[in-house]
Amino acid sequence: MATVPHDVASARAFARAAAGLPWVLRQRDPVPPEIENRLTALQRARRSSSARRYIG
Repeated sequence: MATVPHDVASARAFARAAAGLPWVLRQRDPVPPEIENRLTALQRARRSSSARRYIG
C-alpha cells in the first residue's frame, strides 16, 4: 500500500485489486516446503552466476 501513488485512479485500482484478495487466497495452491527451498536455492544461484552477466 505504501507504494501506491496518491491519485484517484491508483486508489480505485488498488481497491479493486484488494477486493479480489479473498478469492486469490482461496484459490492459491502453495508449493510444499521442499520445493520452495529448492526454488530459493535456484534463485540464489542465478543471482550469483556469471552466465547471466553481459559486458559490452
